[in-house]
Amino acid sequence: MRIYPLFFVLIFYSLLATVYSLQAYAISDPTAVSNNKFGIHIATADEQDITDAAKLVNSSGGNWGYVTVTIQQNDREIGKWQDVFNKMRKLRLIPIIRIATEPDGGNWRKPTMEQAAGWAEFLNKLNWVVKNRYVILFNEPNHATEWGGEANPEEYADVAYSFASALKKAHPDFYIMLAGFDQAAPLAPPQYFDERSFLSRMSRHLADNEKDLFALVDGWSSHSYPNPGFVGSPYDEGKGTIRGYEWELSYLSELGVSKKLPVFITETGWDRKGSMDEERVAENYRIAYESVWLPDKRVVVVTPFILNYQGHPFLGFSLRKFESSEYYKSFETVADIPKVSGEPERVSKFEITSFLPTQLGADSRFNMLLKIRNTGQTIWDIEQGDEFALVSDYEFKYFFPVILETEPGVQKDVSFTIQTPETIGSYPMQIALLHNGKAQSTWEWQMKVIPNIDIAIHYSLGLGVLQSKTGFQVEIYDPQEHLVYKKSGITGDNGEILLKKVKNLAVGEKYRIVLLKQFNLPRQEFVVAGQKINSVKMKTLWPVDWDKNGRWTLHDLVWFIK
Repeated sequence: MRIYPLFFVLIFYSLLATVYSLQAYAISDPTAVSNNKFGIHIATADEQDITDAAKLVNSSGGNWGYVTVTIQQNDREIGKWQDVFNKMRKLRLIPIIRIATEPDGGNWRKPTMEQAAGWAEFLNKLNWVVKNRYVILFNEPNHATEWGGEANPEEYADVAYSFASALKKAHPDFYIMLAGFDQAAPLAPPQYFDERSFLSRMSRHLADNEKDLFALVDGWSSHSYPNPGFVGSPYDEGKGTIRGYEWELSYLSELGVSKKLPVFITETGWDRKGSMDEERVAENYRIAYESVWLPDKRVVVVTPFILNYQGHPFLGFSLRKFESSEYYKSFETVADIPKVSGEPERVSKFEITSFLPTQLGADSRFNMLLKIRNTGQTIWDIEQGDEFALVSDYEFKYFFPVILETEPGVQKDVSFTIQTPETIGSYPMQIALLHNGKAQSTWEWQMKVIPNIDIAIHYSLGLGVLQSKTGFQVEIYDPQEHLVYKKSGITGDNGEILLKKVKNLAVGEKYRIVLLKQFNLPRQEFVVAGQKINSVKMKTLWPVDWDKNGRWTLHDLVWFIK
């Protein structure tokens, strides 16, 4: 009988752990939305290559294609890479970042576990283009040249685990992929490991050290090249072909990896050499996309290697011609294939950095200048369906102006107008950023409608015996210099003018109060409105403004004499 309570306790905690893990697992599924599978690998993130990449992957109805690019250890400059991401954002390109160390002679330096925290800190400071922050952990580590001169599956497993852990800890939106492997590499350690042996040794090492690396891995980066010699047929199947990812997924299953990993073919392509002329390369790309990659629901994107490479050893893979601004037919062939408009999940957020009053007078109209900062990933634009709105159970009369192009990090002054109801009370509401009518981000506003405020103006009249106590005029201006109150023909009472229940005033806002009387110099004072009677003391009014221009000059003396 004691077994059953224990059993249910274990079930409860198991469910609790599952819920917690789902909450922490913040990446979005790229296959669950409209997804443009076309991408391209670029060697450098210069403006021309990024622009040309967009022309290729976002052509023929496409939108939000992908770009794979490498960031080296010695090239981690926040400003530079934020500019790159901002350019991609404008062109609607999704970055896939492969992190790398730096060249050391004929090899790439071996990364260390200690470097993981620095990389996570750097990448987390960037405002990414879409919610998923696609990161590939290094490149073909089954090559000695890619791992400090000596390939080592166990070391790669430890380093990959450290980097994946650090990235997930920095932000749950990091979408982690292991390095793409060379499927054609032989088993000749320590120079080479064939992919089967490398993955097998990785798996044993991780199990021995109780490290669940694949709990942190979200997708599978594959180098599915058409081998042998990068000139294979697009109809070939199995390891070392454009469908090599199928073999990889199958072998991962044999190793006990049950997790479904979406496939990112981050390198593939044909080398123009021998009998592999451009006509054949272009046709192979068309067949590969239409017959293999596009129909396969497991494939998220294909980024062929490479858009533009003007030297050996990769000149034969380049879609751009040598020392030319022109591209090969392959570029046009891929560009002409019909594409879909991707809809990747993006984070839309904003914050209001200006004062937003919470106590407003009843039955009043308010013009507020809201300083709104774009703190998300999207570029706000009315043409893309972005607008601000007021969300409340009560139907307010309000107005927000049209949103013109506003990039992340930019603060805009937004003139917001609202009419309060006559009924006193609390009105909880939200200022919402909408995209195509759906709220993306909200800002809570607990508005309270209060009785209208009284203002007592204290004044004194210079040469009082010569002046009447009538004919006063009061004007009140809000912080944006909008005239919110005006009353003339007022009579003072023992140096005081009491204005009862003044509309259009909000507690906490600073107002400019102007007191006018014919032939007198105008007087003004500023007051921060309080909920009770607001008292304002004006400077003495002197009857020396005979020409009514608001200041005393010799011209007034002439008028006085006349």
